[in-house]
Amino acid sequence: MNSIFKYAVIFKDERIEIAGFGNYSIETLVSVILEGNAGTSYPYLTDCLREKLEELRVK
Repeated sequence: MNSIFKYAVIFKDERIEIAGFGNYSIETLVSVILEGNAGTSYPYLTDCLREKLEELRVK
Protein backbone atom coordinates (compact mmCIF):
# COMPACT_ATOMS: atom_id res chain seq x y z
CA MET A 1 0.00 0.00 0.00
CA ASN A 2 2.85 2.41 0.74
CA SER A 3 3.80 2.53 -2.95
CA ILE A 4 0.34 3.91 -3.71
CA PHE A 5 0.80 6.84 -1.40
CA LYS A 6 4.20 7.62 -2.92
CA TYR A 7 2.41 8.43 -6.19
CA ALA A 8 -0.47 10.10 -4.39
CA VAL A 9 1.88 12.92 -3.38
CA ILE A 10 2.95 13.44 -6.99
CA PHE A 11 -0.62 13.45 -8.35
CA LYS A 12 -2.36 15.00 -5.33
CA ASP A 13 -4.18 17.65 -7.38
CA GLU A 14 -5.61 15.18 -9.91
CA ARG A 15 -9.27 14.37 -9.50
CA ILE A 16 -10.92 10.98 -9.40
CA GLU A 17 -14.57 10.14 -10.03
CA ILE A 18 -15.73 7.35 -7.74
CA ALA A 19 -19.06 5.73 -8.51
CA GLY A 20 -21.44 6.24 -5.62
CA PHE A 21 -19.15 8.75 -3.87
CA GLY A 22 -18.52 11.64 -6.25
CA ASN A 23 -15.47 13.50 -7.51
CA TYR A 24 -12.50 13.99 -5.20
CA SER A 25 -8.94 15.18 -5.42
CA ILE A 26 -6.38 12.43 -4.87
CA GLU A 27 -5.20 14.33 -1.79
CA THR A 28 -8.68 14.31 -0.24
CA LEU A 29 -9.21 10.64 -0.98
CA VAL A 30 -5.87 9.70 0.58
CA SER A 31 -6.77 11.75 3.68
CA VAL A 32 -10.07 9.90 4.05
CA ILE A 33 -8.31 6.54 3.73
CA LEU A 34 -5.38 7.32 6.05
CA GLU A 35 -7.54 8.92 8.74
CA GLY A 36 -9.66 5.79 8.91
CA ASN A 37 -12.82 7.51 7.72
CA ALA A 38 -13.42 5.15 4.80
CA GLY A 39 -15.14 2.57 7.01
CA THR A 40 -16.44 -0.46 5.13
CA SER A 41 -15.66 1.30 1.83
CA TYR A 42 -11.91 1.08 2.53
CA PRO A 43 -11.20 -1.79 0.06
CA TYR A 44 -13.26 -0.18 -2.70
CA LEU A 45 -11.73 3.28 -2.24
CA THR A 46 -8.18 1.96 -2.09
CA ASP A 47 -8.79 -0.07 -5.27
CA CYS A 48 -10.14 3.03 -7.03
CA LEU A 49 -7.16 5.04 -5.83
CA ARG A 50 -4.69 2.35 -6.92
CA GLU A 51 -6.25 2.13 -10.40
CA LYS A 52 -6.24 5.90 -10.91
CA LEU A 53 -2.65 6.32 -9.73
CA GLU A 54 -1.49 3.46 -11.93
CA GLU A 55 -3.23 5.10 -14.89
CA LEU A 56 -1.58 8.46 -14.14
CA ARG A 57 1.82 6.92 -13.54
CA VAL A 58 1.80 5.17 -16.91
CA LYS A 59 0.95 8.36 -18.85
